Amino acid sequence: MKYLKYPLPFAGGNATLWQPEEITAPLPTIYLQDGSFFESFLPGALAPLPPLLLVQVQPKNRSAAYTPWPAPPVFKGEAPFEGGMPAFLHALEGLKTYIDSKYPTMPAAQSTGLIGVSLSGLLPFFALAQSGSFGVCCGISASLWYPGFVEYVMAHKVVPQTANAMFLLGDTEGKTKNPTLQKVNACHEALFEYYKTALGEENAAFTLTPGGHAADSAGRLNMALTWAAQKLTGSGC
Repeated sequence: MKYLKYPLPFAGGNATLWQPEEITAPLPTIYLQDGSFFESFLPGALAPLPPLLLVQVQPKNRSAAYTPWPAPPVFKGEAPFEGGMPAFLHALEGLKTYIDSKYPTMPAAQSTGLIGVSLSGLLPFFALAQSGSFGVCCGISASLWYPGFVEYVMAHKVVPQTANAMFLLGDTEGKTKNPTLQKVNACHEALFEYYKTALGEENAAFTLTPGGHAADSAGRLNMALTWAAQKLTGSGC
């Protein structure tokens, strides 16, 4: 399926809409974070999927947009995390409102997906604790080691309660000398167990894939998009 690309106005950074060349009915929408990182993979990743809209999002300031509150750096010499996720989520909700008013979307949360990777992989689960606008949420190698994040999410009721959550993690990501990053597997397992209870086992998924944090980015994106498309469209892809 051929997709067309259109730039979108977005106060939080850059956004691009990918839409099928031919649209005959309203479509579900996926908001893909760190979109510039994935851009070269998107034509191949979208081609086999049922028709949908995809919004490729890249923030102006990644360290602010994709961290929920200030925190010290993981490695010496790096800048601290800025903690601007609440404001960025608000801007993303504004972008969704604009797109829903201008394009043939299915605006309900159960027809709206949110996918992120690494630090941006925190945003889907932060949204499930705060927003109610995104009902199909996936983190690819999400930075769930972020101080206090898992505890924060588990202390908040999931919105919407009909949501679906997926985790993709490399099977060697926790094998590191960094004591903070070593927590990533345990954090994933804890949040996965929480969502199994909160959403139902059929609505929570956790898949380990071969390799470390940056391995097989295209393959992991394909897995995330395929899962999200299945949940959004009810298809077998």
